[in-house]
Amino acid sequence: MTDQPYTQADLMAEAARQHYSLTDDAEYGCVGESIVDRGIGDTSETWGGLPRPDYEAAQAAIHDLIIHAADLSPWAVAIGADGLEPDPDALVREHAGRPSVRVHVAFAPDVLPVAREDVMRALSDALLDSL
Repeated sequence: MTDQPYTQADLMAEAARQHYSLTDDAEYGCVGESIVDRGIGDTSETWGGLPRPDYEAAQAAIHDLIIHAADLSPWAVAIGADGLEPDPDALVREHAGRPSVRVHVAFAPDVLPVAREDVMRALSDALLDSL
């Protein structure tokens, strides 16, 4: 095998760039095509089963959320490269009724649930102490 003209960091940077580009310019119509047959939460309803005005409002709201989402692509790529699993719960601290800090954490698959809870509790306490 020959020496490659790129590093692991170069690969991760390019993966993050491409990951972000998939959502950076999300096509409105593609959002609709993607949700039409999908279930809504835990209900038996689908987005496409909504009355047309409600479906179009939902499509517009979803599209808006996508195009205004923060670029966490480098974080997401690094988590995958490290073999970590994002915790589904974020720590959120509010100030004046609005979120002022949001912390997302990822763990190795072998970190036990009790250890995960301990970490999240410690982070939560640290946020409370510092804000």
